Amino acid sequence: MVHVVKGELKGPFDLDGRSVPAITAYLFHAGEHDSPMRLNVNTGKSFQDSIVLGMGFTFDDTGTRGVATPLAEMERLIAQNSRNTERIFPYLGGEEVNNCPTHSHHRYVINFEELTEDECRAR
Repeated sequence: MVHVVKGELKGPFDLDGRSVPAITAYLFHAGEHDSPMRLNVNTGKSFQDSIVLGMGFTFDDTGTRGVATPLAEMERLIAQNSRNTERIFPYLGGEEVNNCPTHSHHRYVINFEELTEDECRAR
């Protein structure tokens, strides 16, 4: 359990069952509060994928704002041409990460990757 307090708080504190004089911003009993250094060993292990700038290319039946296209339309597009599955992917965003402990998706997104509009229309 972590508690956050604005302002100064006097110790001692309990850290993993031990009484300690302080707990740093990184949850250690001693050390600095400086920003961590980049670990080169983690290079390439995470990245930011495509950024969806508009919900018009998403499919979702749970949205209440009516911005996303219904899942029935996604299913119709796939039935019309099975190759459409090559560009439709599960969509995990902040909503799933922040609100669902299993990070399961209920939305889908069309991802054209690096294809040009002409290439997409030709396919």
